[in-house]
Amino acid sequence: MPKNRHKKPRRSPQPSHPTPIPTATAASLPLPLFIAGLIVLAIGLLATGTLSLSYLPNLDPPGCAINSPCEAARKSAFSKVPGIGWPVAYLGFAFVVAMLVAWLSSYKVGIGRGLAWMARTGALISLAYLGLIIIKRFQGENLLCAWCIASHLANLGFLGIVEFTRRSTTPAPALRSMPIVATAAVGFIIATAGTAAIHVKSTQLRDERDLAEAEESTQRLVEDQQRRTEAQQQSPDQDVRITDSDLPRGVGPLDPRYSTEVAFDFPREARRTDDEGFTGRYRLGDADAPIRLVVLSSYTCVHCKSIEEQIIQILRDRDDVSFSHKHVSMTRPCNTSGVEPGRNNDCWASRAAETAGILGGPEGFWAMHMWLFSQSGSFTDQTFPAQLRTMGFNHTEFLRIMQSEETLSIVQRDVTEARSLGIAETPMVFINGVEFRGFRAPGALRRAVESLARTNPPRAFATTDRPPGAFEKYLEDWRQEPVRVIQDNDTFVARRGSENAPVQILVWIDYQAESSKLLDDKLAAILARRDDVSVVYRHFPANTACNNTPRLRDVNPLACRLARGIEAAGVIGGSEAYWGMHEFILNSQQAFTADNIDQLLADEAEMLALDRSTFLQTMDSPAIGRAVQNDIRAMTSAGLSSSVVTVLINGRQLSRWFERDMPVLETAIQEAADEVSAGVIP
Repeated sequence: MPKNRHKKPRRSPQPSHPTPIPTATAASLPLPLFIAGLIVLAIGLLATGTLSLSYLPNLDPPGCAINSPCEAARKSAFSKVPGIGWPVAYLGFAFVVAMLVAWLSSYKVGIGRGLAWMARTGALISLAYLGLIIIKRFQGENLLCAWCIASHLANLGFLGIVEFTRRSTTPAPALRSMPIVATAAVGFIIATAGTAAIHVKSTQLRDERDLAEAEESTQRLVEDQQRRTEAQQQSPDQDVRITDSDLPRGVGPLDPRYSTEVAFDFPREARRTDDEGFTGRYRLGDADAPIRLVVLSSYTCVHCKSIEEQIIQILRDRDDVSFSHKHVSMTRPCNTSGVEPGRNNDCWASRAAETAGILGGPEGFWAMHMWLFSQSGSFTDQTFPAQLRTMGFNHTEFLRIMQSEETLSIVQRDVTEARSLGIAETPMVFINGVEFRGFRAPGALRRAVESLARTNPPRAFATTDRPPGAFEKYLEDWRQEPVRVIQDNDTFVARRGSENAPVQILVWIDYQAESSKLLDDKLAAILARRDDVSVVYRHFPANTACNNTPRLRDVNPLACRLARGIEAAGVIGGSEAYWGMHEFILNSQQAFTADNIDQLLADEAEMLALDRSTFLQTMDSPAIGRAVQNDIRAMTSAGLSSSVVTVLINGRQLSRWFERDMPVLETAIQEAADEVSAGVIP
């Protein structure tokens, strides 16, 4: 028998295969990377969304206040798409929406070339803008907008996540990634269309409000001129005409030492005014023009620049109009009460214009005036000397005079006059001594001038133009206010006086603000002598711990806690406890600190016969927080400004109630009572 008879047959060798290495498939992006992408895109949405809101009328989101880097970026030449003028922020928002849609769609498919190249494109554009921001910074222009930086960093961060994810996963096949690109495109189009619709609608609503105000203001202007014309016809002896040849010419042409090298095309003859009455120091046009425009404005004010451009065009088209300018600087030392943030160059710009007038006469003033508006009042120590030499000035002499007390006192006199006229914001426009409102409506100023011209106003001097003082303006501002519909507070109504009183006063206060104590004292004195007034108090703490209203200045860190304490006292102990806590807090404002506030409030609660433990628990309850939030929403939803103290009298806001030497509050209350008695519904 053969030896190998019982051996098993040999199998043919099989090829050996290495153990496969597990990899992520195209259908499963790593969850941590996917979430990281969502977080970065959420940051991008917040940043670009906030920037987009800053372009909407009457909206200044946090970080985008007047003259902030955000506003500077918004006003720069690079903030709009060339040719169409569409804000880049709108495109940035739509782009992030498209990326978000594509990222969500890629979770089950994988990242294809389309998404990768879209992310690269966004990052490349962001790198270009970041480079531009750095270059402008070295040139003295601050475009370091926090929201802009955040949006660009989000684009770069998203690209990093996309590239890392592509290297650690299987890329999506081309056929499967194409629908993602198409979906992203649809998201971009929808976001763009939605942004455009919101922009158009908000602009339309603003224009409608401005137009209505402008039409009403124009009607008052025409009626005032008709009354003045009739009065002049009844007293013909006072109608004295003086021709241009009889007028003082003031300072002559530009001093030969400062012969300008730049040609400035003035729309009318430039003169220095030696006239009395309501006019500026320098005038374009005839002293006795039938239509005399005087504008109180600031070189750093956006609306001031717009109205200036309109006036210059009107002067080019008409020979019956004159124009003069008065300074309203919003910063110290030109304005001793100036507190408006961001306008750091405002005072120096006004002093520069006056220096140009001192050295170069009317032509020098108007040349500098127009240049400052073209720059939005912005210049630096590095760039200004070169501009002065270009305009023909000796920069050493110019700077010496600009920094002198002479120019400071000139601007301060204008600011003092503006305050005497009740200015609240710039610009303030007067036509023949009558304030013109609603000038923001497109073409409103030109229509007002044309309407006035149709009445054939006689030639007259600035001595005939006597605008009303601040007291009358404050009351007129209140009369012109719309009646607001206010959301009720369903937690506790804090009322003093009869619910059926003819005069209903609604106030929002911050209990840490000194002005709240001032208002409360005024209202207490009024309630003590009148029985036809009712006052309701609501909360508006200037503290971002409970109040995220845009443009709010976070100045009172204890305000939210104080509001909770008063609400808790009212909920537990009713009106008596509410008003007891109200009086205690307003009379003890300086005693509260972050360390003792709860103890002091609880001590007062015990004095008001409230259980200490129950009071503290109620103060921290969600219901009390909702009550404070309800008050804040009621104010903002009514379109009221973000002020720590706001006063409504029969539904109309009285902005300047706090004037100590004027009975503005008392007079408005009496007028409101008279309106009700006469059956007049405002």
